[in-house]
Amino acid sequence: MMPEGLQYIDSWVEVNFNRCFQLMECNDLRLLQEWIFQWQDLVEFEINFYRSVQRDSRDSY
Repeated sequence: MMPEGLQYIDSWVEVNFNRCFQLMECNDLRLLQEWIFQWQDLVEFEINFYRSVQRDSRDSY
């Protein structure tokens, strides 16, 4: 149930299974917010924003 335009990239789980990390990608922050809203009654979210170094280097040429 992801909004169109929000892309799942990868996920991993801590060794003790306490937390799951998901790497998502989108061009519109509202898509991520919509997805979080849909799941907020089941999970707790911590959001961290990153920019790909590889993408930055390609964009600069």
